Amino acid sequence: MIIVPKTDPIIKNLNSYYLNIERLIEHYRGELASGGIHFVSNTAEGILFFDDIALLGGVMEDKTGRISGTGAIASIIATLQNNNFTVAIYGIDPDIIHFWARLPEAIPLHSDLSAEFTDIERLIAKMSSEKLTGFIDVSFAKGGKNGILFFNDGNIVNCTCSWKADGVDNLSGATQQLLVQAVRKAPDGVFNVSRIPLEKATQGVPEIVPDIDATEESASKAAEPTLAMAQDLLLILEKTVKTHKKKQATDFGKLLRKKFIKKAERYDFLDPFSGEFEYADGTIRYKGSAEIAQVLQGVIESAKELADELGLLYEFVNNTAPWKEKYASETSGADIDI
Repeated sequence: MIIVPKTDPIIKNLNSYYLNIERLIEHYRGELASGGIHFVSNTAEGILFFDDIALLGGVMEDKTGRISGTGAIASIIATLQNNNFTVAIYGIDPDIIHFWARLPEAIPLHSDLSAEFTDIERLIAKMSSEKLTGFIDVSFAKGGKNGILFFNDGNIVNCTCSWKADGVDNLSGATQQLLVQAVRKAPDGVFNVSRIPLEKATQGVPEIVPDIDATEESASKAAEPTLAMAQDLLLILEKTVKTHKKKQATDFGKLLRKKFIKKAERYDFLDPFSGEFEYADGTIRYKGSAEIAQVLQGVIESAKELADELGLLYEFVNNTAPWKEKYASETSGADIDI
């Protein structure tokens, strides 16, 4: 089953026969912060997810089977170029694009639960108590309405409804209530609950650094030396990005999170879903079980790649000179030089 956003598409009913798919992707990556390209024909259906930096992954189903993930991107684009599809473009909130990019990996927990016999609020409470990271997909037999609730570790982080204009409401819960009310009025509702498989943080492992409001100096002193290296390196990258004239308005946290999502296939502790590694306000929090040397390597690779993608690699490497001097013995074998 292909799950598509529950809001109205930015544009729909495009015919892929008349489209240059690569240019279409390039255009909407510039127009939207993040989104999805949904394509459907009589024999196949799929969706490709993107943000303003890169393609994040996708899924396609046809009579031969299913292909998904980041490794499927090239195949999906080739399919779009060589076959005729109806295409729609959806805008997706940047804060949850990583959820959508991981949907192809979702594992069904409860399928085809009827609203006639299942209380939606009790189901939400149950999923919260079970610390679900995943979603509840709600559909109705009549009227074509539907909605989706996203959970991260039991907390609702987003709710979209097909009949609500702005589609999202993360703070007040108004959209969630709209969905609940619709279910109560329409007993033909059907719920499907799925879990997104992610590595969970190791239980009982103490945090390496103090609370997020600690000063940079005290945080570095409290951190294990190698983590302090990683933390100082990310501080240098953040300052490089923020002081560059063309990057002043950039949200560094979002850029770094997107990069970590892409590196998670190699360094699973960097996956924002796992809760193992976090960098915010100049401070690293780490709860994982991976060796600290591996954490440092993951941070170094991520920092270099992000700087390169932003056109700031030369400046970033120059700015690391004091860092390399400070940690001369530790960085003698580190992959930081270009």
